[in-house]
Amino acid sequence: MDSSCVLNQVVTVTSQDDIDHGPLSNCTTSIQQIDIRNATGTLKFIGAPNVGNLTVRDCPGLQVLDIPDTYRLGSIDITGPNNLTNVSIPPQCFYDIFSLALFDIGNGDSGWQNSESFGFTDLTTAEVIETDSCLSLRALETIFILEISAGSRCYYDLKNLESISYYKVTGANGFFQLSTLLKGGNVIRAGDVPNGYERPLMINNSMILDSSVLQGEEGPSIVPKIITIGSDFNITSNSNINLTFDPLTEIGAGLFVYNNTNCGFTFDKVTTIGSLVFIDNINTSLPWFPSLKRADDIHLRGYIDTSVGPNIFPALEIVPGSVIIEPWNDDFDCSKLVQYQSDHIIHNLSCNGTNNGTNSGTDTISRSSNGALSQGAWAGIGVSIGVVVIGIVGGLLWLYIHFKRQLRKLGENIPPESRKSEVAEDSEEPQTAGLQEADGIGMAREKPAEHIVELPTRPTELPTSP
Repeated sequence: MDSSCVLNQVVTVTSQDDIDHGPLSNCTTSIQQIDIRNATGTLKFIGAPNVGNLTVRDCPGLQVLDIPDTYRLGSIDITGPNNLTNVSIPPQCFYDIFSLALFDIGNGDSGWQNSESFGFTDLTTAEVIETDSCLSLRALETIFILEISAGSRCYYDLKNLESISYYKVTGANGFFQLSTLLKGGNVIRAGDVPNGYERPLMINNSMILDSSVLQGEEGPSIVPKIITIGSDFNITSNSNINLTFDPLTEIGAGLFVYNNTNCGFTFDKVTTIGSLVFIDNINTSLPWFPSLKRADDIHLRGYIDTSVGPNIFPALEIVPGSVIIEPWNDDFDCSKLVQYQSDHIIHNLSCNGTNNGTNSGTDTISRSSNGALSQGAWAGIGVSIGVVVIGIVGGLLWLYIHFKRQLRKLGENIPPESRKSEVAEDSEEPQTAGLQEADGIGMAREKPAEHIVELPTRPTELPTSP
């Protein structure tokens, strides 16, 4: 370690003198951060440190930033130098995991919109890039997070970009600007020869297209070079844009399109979607999905173009969740969706168009066709349970009455002597008070029956005469 800088040091630079005579002049170790504050004019760095982060703040007068190839940079965060016209950073300065944040750069009178002098034109890979300023990334091929809040009059060259994990585009305000953000350097319109698809773009996780407003009415169609989106795709709050996603075939999670105005969207090649949600888009026809085979659930609310007929999902094979269709136009025909439900392709359906299977033809149908019981089935189950309960109660009552009758019959079959004996045994003993004991001499007693012997009867002889 040299004596000019300290490991993990934070170095503040306000002028060229701080670089020439400060700790960076002969630094070759790893420092935590370089903070450029209140600097003006030109800053030309020397030394050979490994820098975790380089930041620029409060430097409206900074015009040139020159960093030699002896530096190693983990991230750059530049905000606010409106008059910055030149940034020189050789590609060998960047770590493999590199982050770049650029905001409010070059927006002054001497701004460098579409400038090739900004030092990232040879950057091929990065961890994070966030910017609202003009930036050429013509060599960029892969990146984890790319967030662009499109600046005025900026042109973004992304023709070599092949893979993004998270992509967010907001605030695009020009046709060519939005084209370069979605398709790359070569602008392709619907119907043109697809000579720009040599490097299709994969969105490994999610994508957001938000608050992009093109001038005038809905313009020519832009054909993004995106072929797959691994997670969610959100298209929200845009105006006057027309996108034809011809190469796009799969959206891993949800496609959410809402609160757009005067827009056009085409998803003719998409075969698989998680959740499909198109709601509350003004002056925007809801597209049909001629290739869609599977969706977890579907919710459409808005104007549905009826020119294609009632079958807006002609290739549909299964929707295990719910399908909710809320057309703003009265002439949408629900008959094909009702047929899909009958064929167990759609599990739950709610469609308030015509021919939806109800008597009125306009009420909402909401039924389950595989596994759930109808109201009639539940009524039958209720009646069956009632019959069983009544039968059980009636059986118990019959047993009770039958048991009582048996007891009564048993009582009638008892001999009278037994009943008298039982009555005598059960009766109270006679009252003896006031009785006198009689003399037993004059009383006749009957011998027990078991000792009586019947004597044979002899014939009576008549008396003889004298």
